[in-house]
Amino acid sequence: MDNKHISGRKVWLWRKRNNLSQKAAANELGVHDRTIRNWESGKHIPSRGMLLAMRAVDHKLTPLGHDLLDHAYPRPGSSDDNWRKGRTESGSEI
Repeated sequence: MDNKHISGRKVWLWRKRNNLSQKAAANELGVHDRTIRNWESGKHIPSRGMLLAMRAVDHKLTPLGHDLLDHAYPRPGSSDDNWRKGRTESGSEI
């Protein structure tokens, strides 16, 4: 997988093949939606790591490290977020 041969059209086709909006694609890859727009316009190209993450999305896999990021930075309202704040699932203090 060589990122020198990636065009904005290929990024756009990848996104459409996976039925993703620019925002959803950015969320899947852990980047800003502006990054997706820049790739699609040809202003920038995805890194080799991003190409691997895109391949993981193609195969419905969790890109390496996303599960670690979710644990380190839990989404607001998740049970991990409550644990980090010192609360139980019901919201009472630990």
